Amino acid sequence: MDARQLQAEAEKLRRKADSDHKEANKFQTNADAHSRDGDDTRASVDAQQADKLEAEAARMEAEAAQLDTALAGVSARIAQLQNKKKTVEAEFKAKIDEIDKEIQRLSGGASTMFM
Repeated sequence: MDARQLQAEAEKLRRKADSDHKEANKFQTNADAHSRDGDDTRASVDAQQADKLEAEAARMEAEAAQLDTALAGVSARIAQLQNKKKTVEAEFKAKIDEIDKEIQRLSGGASTMFM
């Protein structure tokens, strides 16, 4: 995946994890209410669903963290390549300038080329 894809996927996972946390909170609130009402069966079912959603949210957050690590690696490689490009461009320009100076020296500064 490229940097944009890694970032988008990590954000998508975080949004889904946040949604699951909120949904789990609703199930836990319901479980607490059922427990207070003495309906232990419904309380247990809702509590299990809350736990399932929290586990899924934690898995997605861990996956998003892994994507962040991959993104950091890709970003570092991009920076490295950009620095290399600048170095190569500077070396190329220096060589062109050197050739231009030699042409000027050999031609005596004349604007027309001798061939």
